[in-house]
Amino acid sequence: MNHITNWLLSPFKTNLHFFFIILILISSVDIYDFGNRGCLPYSIYLFFHGYLIAYIAALIAYILPRYISTIYKVLLTLICFALFAADIISYCIYQEKFTADFLCIFAQTNTQEIIEFLEVYFSPTYILIILCTVLFITASYYILKRKLTELKKRAFYSTIAGIIIILSLIMGLRNPYMYNDAFSGRFIHLCKYISKLSQKIYDLEKYIIIPEITTTKERQPKNVVMIIGESFSKSHSSLYGYKRTTNPRLSSIADSLLYVYTEVKSADLHTIASFKCIMSTYKPEYSDSVEWYKCITMPTTMRAAGYSTHWVSNQSKIGIFDTAVGRYADLCDTQHFVGDKFAGMNRIDYKDEKIIDLLQPLLKDTTENNFYIIQLMGSHMNFKHRYPENFNIFKPENYDEHPEHQRDNLAAYDNSILYNDSVVYEIMHLFENKEAVIFYFSDHAIDVYESSDDYIGHAKANNPASVDVGHKIPFMIYTSPLYKEKFPLETEQIKQCVKQPFRTDDIIYTIMDLVGIEFQDNDLEGKSLFRM
Repeated sequence: MNHITNWLLSPFKTNLHFFFIILILISSVDIYDFGNRGCLPYSIYLFFHGYLIAYIAALIAYILPRYISTIYKVLLTLICFALFAADIISYCIYQEKFTADFLCIFAQTNTQEIIEFLEVYFSPTYILIILCTVLFITASYYILKRKLTELKKRAFYSTIAGIIIILSLIMGLRNPYMYNDAFSGRFIHLCKYISKLSQKIYDLEKYIIIPEITTTKERQPKNVVMIIGESFSKSHSSLYGYKRTTNPRLSSIADSLLYVYTEVKSADLHTIASFKCIMSTYKPEYSDSVEWYKCITMPTTMRAAGYSTHWVSNQSKIGIFDTAVGRYADLCDTQHFVGDKFAGMNRIDYKDEKIIDLLQPLLKDTTENNFYIIQLMGSHMNFKHRYPENFNIFKPENYDEHPEHQRDNLAAYDNSILYNDSVVYEIMHLFENKEAVIFYFSDHAIDVYESSDDYIGHAKANNPASVDVGHKIPFMIYTSPLYKEKFPLETEQIKQCVKQPFRTDDIIYTIMDLVGIEFQDNDLEGKSLFRM
């Protein structure tokens, strides 16, 4: 019995300094996070959980041969430190721990966008934090190694350590799902996500469901267009009462040809997740209970309705890794990218006006019905790269009512909205003499110093005020003069619903309703914007 006890307590005699370093790296942020939220009892649970994990790590180091043990300890310390540093920086920017969701955002973007992200968020403070952390961990390691020499020899302390292990096991058994909130759970999720990066994104063509549809109207509009913007918060749109004139051109056709909806929210807070809902019958509430890639998609539905489908984009089809957005493009009859499908990997000039030249040749008069999906760069960060110099209208000095650190970003963001206004107007103008109905909305909004004075970026999931801001997008429908003449009832319907609450995951049903089709045995009541 004594032999077993001594063996179980051996990590505290041979690797006590290693045990403490791992404990600090994997537990400190978790304890602070939940303690800061007022969940002190749960912080204590997480401490015991971290204690148990650190003990297991130290026990493995004891079991391994000496030279392998040394390599193991160095590698594990580096991994734990890397995630600890990621947590610290994530907390500085987002006020929450680093998770697989952040890795997902980076993995499904391109290199230039990551560079722009760093341009916005990089601060020497973060480098200083990392350097201080390195010095702290290094100093702690050697101090503990020296000071704990005598402690390791005392059976009393080893006994206390063993009792804490038993307490950790008991607490773990009482709350077996606790690990999901702790370092170990997040590490497992990160590993699972990283393992998926080497796998090809689901090929939607292999899962195509040709929907059975019924036609509800004698005539369909010749051209249906869906323009999807990027990172446009309606709180910065003069169409929605913003005090700066950021939408002069769209305002000039508001109420006559353009109908502005006031109560629309985005399906999600990030591009990839939003597109999964916009482009199919998938909904955020489904989560993992429904496989998004097996849902009926917008392109296949419109093709079943007799429309030629076209994907026109100023974003990359492929980023660092293949993306779900690009897979929806594969379902269209034609695909057109500014530059080419890989262009976003190294392009610096993302000006959306280039999409006009790309779109014009596709608008030749034909006897076919056409459905266009147009994807813009919009106001994606870094904002100063989203508009040409002649749209540099708003200056930092115009924002003297705001703190000084906000002014550059606010001016650049408003300039990007002003430029976007011109581009969207010009796209609509291309259809002025055609029978066309055009939907324009953003994939999501962003938090531009609205939830706090020191934050700008994608909405923070742990902050309700930021989440609310991130869902508030502009949404409008343009009806060409010819469309209004041929479809007066539909136009009136569009006009009457501008104050109707709506979320963009139901856009597929709304477009179907306007086109005059519906799924067999599944009507559009309560789903279409016009039937709520």
